Amino acid sequence: MENNLQTKKEGGLGRYAAIGFLAGVIINILAFGLEAIVLDVPFTLQGFLDHFQSEPLHWILGLGPLMLALILTEIGRRQTELDNLNATLQEKIDAATRQLSNDMQFFRTLVQSNPLAIVILDHNERIMSINPAFEELFQYRMEEVVGQELDPLITNRDTHSDATRLTREVLEGGSIQHSTVRLRKDGTPVNVEMQG
Repeated sequence: MENNLQTKKEGGLGRYAAIGFLAGVIINILAFGLEAIVLDVPFTLQGFLDHFQSEPLHWILGLGPLMLALILTEIGRRQTELDNLNATLQEKIDAATRQLSNDMQFFRTLVQSNPLAIVILDHNERIMSINPAFEELFQYRMEEVVGQELDPLITNRDTHSDATRLTREVLEGGSIQHSTVRLRKDGTPVNVEMQG
């Protein structure tokens, strides 16, 4: 369908070029006719051709509409190419956006339905999200912790430096698996297996 539309556009632009050429010829015939009337010269084909040979400016004026039509045809052809490329690019962007949206929904579902406590941190070590298992284990609600640093919420003076070290290691691209003790909101200790 798109190629059909492009062919119709290019065909229409070709017609404009032919119309431009005919307009140039007609304008020159009319100009010669007026000049023939004013100068009282016979209006013949030979007179017309002689007139054009003696007046190069008339050739330029006669070919001007044709050249303009050809230029506009090329501009139209290139615009059609750009429109087609733009449509193709938009389709790819839309498909990638849909895929990203599906992936994000899958990730959210996976985190929210996971029986393990999960916390998502930004690069400044601040909590972006927690799942229901985290809320249940540590007794915090999502609204209480978003934007907070994780380690001060679930550690004390004795375990804070170790927790900070582990958090930074994960944020720098490392991976950890560590058994330790963390604190619930009410201060009671809980044994946890940390992975990141």
